Amino acid sequence: MKIVSEESVEQAIDEIEKMTDEDFSEFAAAFAAAQPSMAGYLFIHEDEFTDDDFDIMANLALTIYRAYQIECGTARILSEQEIEEAAMRQMEYLDAIETANEEEISELVEKAFDGTRQPVLLDFAAHELHLMESEGAIEHESGGALIYPILQLTVDLLDIAFNGTNIQVV
Repeated sequence: MKIVSEESVEQAIDEIEKMTDEDFSEFAAAFAAAQPSMAGYLFIHEDEFTDDDFDIMANLALTIYRAYQIECGTARILSEQEIEEAAMRQMEYLDAIETANEEEISELVEKAFDGTRQPVLLDFAAHELHLMESEGAIEHESGGALIYPILQLTVDLLDIAFNGTNIQVV
């Protein structure tokens, strides 16, 4: 199992920032071709966000994907069933957070971070969302909180695809 390093994340950021709009569109299309069910999962959320907030989420998801490529090489194709099952487990987790008290929320979030095999990627997603929120780049007042679970599941699912093992998705 390979853990994505900060160096791979930084390289992915640099590569994506240097892409022209056309290059980025081609990269996004290549991602959709390589992981059609994963792309479908991301795009079902399009109506939940403003165009700008969706673009932020998609850009971060593609950066995560590129970091995996740099660190791990090729991935197997995730099935629609794998994504649906993981999304259901994550919905149960998010439902538990909604009904939990402050102490229980803290325990659930700590458990999610302790259970990840890709802490650098989750830190990257959390940091970027916090930064974008503080700069006013995210339009919806709780946009970062809505985007983060999607990115968390993206990290977990791509870990399955690139590392070839099943993990506990929250």
